[in-house]
Amino acid sequence: MTKRIRAKHKIDRRLGENIWGRPKSPLNKRESRPGQHGERRSGKLSDFGQQLRAKQKLKGYYGNISERHFRRLYAEANRIKGSTSENLIALLERRLDAVVYRAKFVPTVFAARQFISHGHVKVNGRKVDISSYRVRPGDEIEVREKARQIPMVLEAIQSGERDVPDYITAERLRTVLNILEQDLRDKFGIPEPHIVVCGLNPHAGEGGLFGDEETQFIVPAIETARLEGIDASGPHSADTLFWFAAQGRYDAVICMYHDQGLIPLKLLHFDDGVNVTLGLPIVRTSVDHGTAFDIAGKGKADPGSLLAAVDLAATLAVR
Repeated sequence: MTKRIRAKHKIDRRLGENIWGRPKSPLNKRESRPGQHGERRSGKLSDFGQQLRAKQKLKGYYGNISERHFRRLYAEANRIKGSTSENLIALLERRLDAVVYRAKFVPTVFAARQFISHGHVKVNGRKVDISSYRVRPGDEIEVREKARQIPMVLEAIQSGERDVPDYITAERLRTVLNILEQDLRDKFGIPEPHIVVCGLNPHAGEGGLFGDEETQFIVPAIETARLEGIDASGPHSADTLFWFAAQGRYDAVICMYHDQGLIPLKLLHFDDGVNVTLGLPIVRTSVDHGTAFDIAGKGKADPGSLLAAVDLAATLAVR
C-alpha cells in the first residue's frame, strides 16, 4: 500500500490548489503560499513545469499514489488503443480505493485506502485488502457487515454529494436562463423555446436525500424565470433527462457541470459537436474537442467538428 507521507494541506499549498475540494483546505481562505513572502508572484512555469504540475495534481487527487505505480499505469494506458490521457483516467478510476470513494462508503480517498487495507471491503463475496486492486465490469463491491456501523461510514453516507461549486447560485442560473432563452429566439430562430435544467446531485437530490442544492439554488431560479415568461422546467435527474432530450422533446438543456453535459453530447455527436458561446454581440463557434496533442502530426485528426463549427457560424451570421 502506498503511504501518504505529506499532510494533505501541505500538498494543497505546494500545488496551489484545493486538490480534493475539502472545506478545511487553507486555500479556501488564502490562495497564496504561507509565510511572509507568500504574496509574492511566483515565476511563470515552463511547458515542462506545467506538465509536471498537472501530473502531481493527478497523482495527488487519487490519494498521492507513488511515482512507480503512476508510471506503470501510464505505460499501460499508452499501449491501449485510443487517447492515452482518457485511458489513464479510466485505469485510475478502476482502482478499488477510487471506486469505494466514489460509492460514498467513506468520506475521502485516503479513508478509502485505509478502509480497504483493514479488510472492510468485499469484491464478489471475497475480502480484498489491496487498494490498487483493479475493478472489472460486473464486479459486486460491498462493505462487510461488521463495518457498516463504523462512524466514518455513517458520516460518508449522510454527507452531501460534494462541496457546492461557487458558480452555482440562483442569480447566475437566472442569468444563464435569460441569455439562453434570448439567443434561442434571436440566433436559432426558435420562437418559443422549451428549456430544461439538470439537477446537481444524483436523482436531482432525491428530495434532499443526496443534497439540498436543488431546492436552495436551482428551483428558485427556475420559478423566477417562469414569472418572466421563460418556458423552463426542472430540476430533472440527468440519468433519464438526456434520453428524452435526444428524442427532441426539449430545445435546450442546462447542465450543472462539464461532464454532465459533455458525456451525452459526445456520445451522440462525437465527430460533429460544436461549442457555441452565447450572450455575445458577435457569433463565436469552435470545435468541441481538446488539443489532441497525442495524435498531432500523425494524420489521424478528424476535421468534422471544425467543419460543423464553420457551417454553424455561417448560419448564425445570416440571422
